[in-house]
Amino acid sequence: MQKSQGPHFVPSYAIANETQIVQALSSTQRGGRPCATGRVFALTQENVEASKNVVSGILTVNLAFAHVCFDLSASHSFISSTFAQKYHFLCVPLEEELCINTPTGTEIIVDRKCKNCPITIEGKELLADIIIMDIRDLDVILGMD
Repeated sequence: MQKSQGPHFVPSYAIANETQIVQALSSTQRGGRPCATGRVFALTQENVEASKNVVSGILTVNLAFAHVCFDLSASHSFISSTFAQKYHFLCVPLEEELCINTPTGTEIIVDRKCKNCPITIEGKELLADIIIMDIRDLDVILGMD
């Protein structure tokens, strides 16, 4: 899989197919290259409801209403590949791949982010780099990065 250089819009077919392929490969299958690590606790609404360290609600993300979860145990912020595709978010390659540890004990390798994505909280606009990942039930997970 060859990576493109520079920013681009994600075609509607690209996120799901590329993400599925990336998830199926472990770091050793990808040539044994080292991978920076991260973690996320809440990937589904069920995880949100089961945790005392997670708060969720509706916020505006890049001018679209999003179901957002604040995950105190997440090392980074994440955006659903479906949500990013639906609202045509601009994405760029990560400087290096990240191996994300999930609540199920699996590892997901991610390699794209939405850079300087505007998130509005109580009328204040904040910019965040949000990593694209397959997420169910949630649109955005805001970590403590």
